[in-house]
Amino acid sequence: MACTNPQNPDCKNCNKDGLAILLARYAVVPLNIPGDVPAPLGNKVTGTALTNYKYVLRTLREGFVYLFYERHPSNITVKWEAYAVSPEGRLWKRPSHLFPQPVPVEPVCTRSGDNIPTSVIHIEHPAKCGRVWIAFSQHAWSEATFKAFASDIKLRDQRMQTFIPKLWISAGGYRHGMVATEGNVQKVLEYNPAYSPDLLNEKAAIGLFGSASGGYNRAKLQANTTIHRSFSRKDEVKPLVAKMEEICTHGKGEKYKPMIMGVWDALGIGIELNNFRNEPAGWMHRYNTELALQIDGMLTISSLKDLLENHAGAVVDRNADLARQRAQQHDFAKERVDAQKLPAEARAKRLKAIEMQEYVQSKDVEVDNVYENRIMHATMLPDAARDKEYAQIKADADTVVSSRAAYRKGRVEKAWPPYAEKLDMKAYETFKKNFESLQDEATALIEKRTADMLAWMQSRHFLDGLREYHGDDIQDAVAFESHVSEVTFLLNTTKSGRGKIDEWVNDLQIAESNLMYRLLSMNQDAARTEVSQFLTQAETFRGDQTAATVWNWYAYIQKSMKAIADLYKKAAGLYNANEKAKAGTNVAFNVKLEPYRQFGIDKTASTFGDFIFKKFRLDGKMADMACEKIIQIWFGLRAGVEVAAAGALADAQARYAMSGRLDMLERVRASKNPLAPEVPEKETVSSRTLKRDWAAFRDSEKSASAMRDARMALVVLLIESGNFAKMMHDCIEKGDSKSRAGLAASAMTIASGVIDIWGVAVKEMQTANATSYQVMKLGGAGLSVAAGIIGIVFDAQDMGKAYGRGQYGIHGLYFIKIVFGTVNLVATSLSAFTYAAPVILRMTGRIAAAQALDLIGTRAAAFIACRILFMSAGMWIGVFVFIVQVMIWTLSDDDLETWCTLCVFGTKKGADDAYKDALKQRAELGNALIAVGVG
Repeated sequence: MACTNPQNPDCKNCNKDGLAILLARYAVVPLNIPGDVPAPLGNKVTGTALTNYKYVLRTLREGFVYLFYERHPSNITVKWEAYAVSPEGRLWKRPSHLFPQPVPVEPVCTRSGDNIPTSVIHIEHPAKCGRVWIAFSQHAWSEATFKAFASDIKLRDQRMQTFIPKLWISAGGYRHGMVATEGNVQKVLEYNPAYSPDLLNEKAAIGLFGSASGGYNRAKLQANTTIHRSFSRKDEVKPLVAKMEEICTHGKGEKYKPMIMGVWDALGIGIELNNFRNEPAGWMHRYNTELALQIDGMLTISSLKDLLENHAGAVVDRNADLARQRAQQHDFAKERVDAQKLPAEARAKRLKAIEMQEYVQSKDVEVDNVYENRIMHATMLPDAARDKEYAQIKADADTVVSSRAAYRKGRVEKAWPPYAEKLDMKAYETFKKNFESLQDEATALIEKRTADMLAWMQSRHFLDGLREYHGDDIQDAVAFESHVSEVTFLLNTTKSGRGKIDEWVNDLQIAESNLMYRLLSMNQDAARTEVSQFLTQAETFRGDQTAATVWNWYAYIQKSMKAIADLYKKAAGLYNANEKAKAGTNVAFNVKLEPYRQFGIDKTASTFGDFIFKKFRLDGKMADMACEKIIQIWFGLRAGVEVAAAGALADAQARYAMSGRLDMLERVRASKNPLAPEVPEKETVSSRTLKRDWAAFRDSEKSASAMRDARMALVVLLIESGNFAKMMHDCIEKGDSKSRAGLAASAMTIASGVIDIWGVAVKEMQTANATSYQVMKLGGAGLSVAAGIIGIVFDAQDMGKAYGRGQYGIHGLYFIKIVFGTVNLVATSLSAFTYAAPVILRMTGRIAAAQALDLIGTRAAAFIACRILFMSAGMWIGVFVFIVQVMIWTLSDDDLETWCTLCVFGTKKGADDAYKDALKQRAELGNALIAVGVG
């Protein structure tokens, strides 16, 4: 034997003699990769011209090699031989062509530690051998496929390459072969000394693709990475040629000419071209991942200007609508009828007045009392003066219209600038420019590469390559969908790709080149025929605009979708086995099942689904239509929905979906109506009494000091009422402890303010006495102290927030407010003590306690001067604190301005509290929009 392994003479991978053949697959590579397909090789492959890529010879990728013998030279009962190909391209002979065990990991030969003999196949006794058909495939063929190829020579010739060994050894010529010299072996890419696998393989360390300014690595974007990993063999050229010559040695030292044979890999070329095509999309995805924060900020800012301007305009329009709805709506037809009953002169004046009212109302100007009075007044003027007044009324109405438009324009123009000032617009514009540059360049690159992919997938050779998937075998059905979807995936992302899909959508007869419908019918003949039939029926329903209610959809599935439903059910079972195969737990006939890679996504539906649904959808019909239900059921069954459930849903939608849509529209439209007017105040005895006494006290002698107290309490009340509303909303929305604490503080302060106001009123009312006033004042002071403490705590928290946001001016103002708020708290407490002694004495009768508080109050009063000084000090401190608060309000940003300041393109993006991730940035935007009334 020419090549032997004495240690294992039965090893079919080491012990070889006859004709040695190095199989090299036809592949595609970028134009910058060295090499090409040497003559005379390339039959049926190079006939499809490519623009951006070129054909080369590469070592085999993971899969299987099948040989069919017309007449086996040593055993006439042998028809098929099979080799499993490892990821590195080594061939390992299998005992049977049925269910060959794949080689996911490269074995190591025990003979000498190298696997060079497994780089080639051999044909025994080539001089005695008949024709041999050879094919490489990435998947294990089904038994049905083997039977079909064995019985049909035409089918076999379309998919497998015919080779006559005895012609090669005698004449040396073959359209897919050349002699395996060192020079020719180096024409296979991986053996080429000028080639490095780093030119095609994915880099181990990819590094960053984008930069913070939006820049990107153009070299990476334009690169092409093979999906079929390349392994260098340039160091194996000499030993490989020597080993092939050793195998070819026969007789008395005679040698056959070893051969390099190019083998078809139509599917592999299609997958590789689509991988190259989609690679820029992969870089865009990486860019989006690396710069998620910046992209989120850019997209938000890009739309925020429009959002704010649209909202400002909508507010003006809504207010105008509310005014018009509140205005009196005149029935001018009825008024004209009534006017006809008047005497001639009065009738003419009345009709003219109605005409004026109509004119004003036609301008969407509220016909209010002012216009009514002016028009009625004009009717009493002499003719000339009346006409002049009417002309003026018309002019005034026109002015209202023009001023309204100017007001609206002004509000819209002023909506964005306050927020733009908080942004680093230069950084934003730079990033946006770079981002758009990437989008444009990547999209153009994908579109450019699509041309080669479309040319290949529509070629005769590619379609012939799919004949290995049998039309009546569930294993081939699943394999076809898994493998071919890798060729069409994301075809919908380019204009030319969408054009091809549109062609396929309209091809209801499902031509052989229609990969879309072949994928959805899983290339099964019965299903493909049925799909064509119900799609044709759906097209008829679409043309006739047939309502979905005319069918019992469960019965329809049983009649018209039985084959497709059965197919999908069987496929579901095989997919389940596939999941087990991935885990290594499922076997059939003692052979592990081949796992089909799905990558967690339905590549077929995501690429084509929208086009099919749009084709058969009638958007102008509110009701569900029969053509729509057919597509819905089809895709539902494909997704694993049970037949009964799919039918029941379609029946229910046919009956009730329209009313549901109408109801939804009604509710959406109703939500645009103005809010209901406020509930009017109830008139009660208490309210009338209070109003009367308030009016009386305002004119009293004591009103000066009383009004001073009331004004200060009212100021606090108004401030804290706003805080209370904010806290209440925050509490309801979030339910956190700070919201509840803030709500409690606001409630205390409001209660204190109300007590002070009512206390002043009680003190000045004729029916009041000193005790009631002092009791109220003591209670109010106690609540003020409690609320003041909480207020100081919150001010301290807000001071910390201002520092974290880089708002150092606001931070200083909060510090001043806290200092004087503390002083005011002390003054309020001391003032309360001076009221406390007589009250406690009256309420408890405990002279000692009252005297103790009185002593504290008296000594404190002696220190400050008198009780009035406490009250005055507290008041003026309160005035100062309020001024500081007003300054904080004036200088502080609203929530959306704060968001702009802290976002990735904000002027304070380096602050401690600036947003560091897109999720936080997006969440705070939602809160800010709600806070400013836009969300």
